[in-house]
Amino acid sequence: MALTLVIGNKNYSSWSFRPWIALRMAGVPFEEVVIPLYEPGSKERILSFSPAGKVPVLVDGDLRVWESLAIIDYLAERFPQAELWPKDPAARAHARAIAAEMHAGFAPLRRHCPMNMWRSVKVREVPPEVAADVKRIEAIFIDKPDPVINPVGTKGIEVDPRGRVEEVHGIGERPRRIAEGVLSAIRAWERRPAP
Repeated sequence: MALTLVIGNKNYSSWSFRPWIALRMAGVPFEEVVIPLYEPGSKERILSFSPAGKVPVLVDGDLRVWESLAIIDYLAERFPQAELWPKDPAARAHARAIAAEMHAGFAPLRRHCPMNMWRSVKVREVPPEVAADVKRIEAIFIDKPDPVINPVGTKGIEVDPRGRVEEVHGIGERPRRIAEGVLSAIRAWERRPAP
């Protein structure tokens, strides 16, 4: 049975982007269900897939896995050959710490520069707390230059949505050495029409 990934609007949902890119990077075939967010009936449709009432949700037969990091962990266990996390325990721990930080942190950046894949690049002034978030994201890449090829173990799944947000908002100096597969998946995500 094929996997189904239930996601929100591709223009705005960085949470949906993470498991979508993991599946692409793993080469795992999957069906996609896009539920437009914040529209009449959206919440009810999402609740039909997930008790949390949020996207993303991975459907694997009778199993439902929600939350992007939980989905990525499930995929890493189900498809170990995809090497979504590094094999080395220390590298894997580091990758998971960064992924968790990217997943749960950077509230000022998220508030001030929400994900919008179709927004044109425009340099903007940012408040100090946003500048601090950007500096931390840069440090994640710069402090460990070798893992930039595979930035956070999950091949950029957690870092790239924030990096794209920085690029779109014209802030930050995100290093350009991101894995080709991640960039290809980002471009495929951007090209897909929003519902």
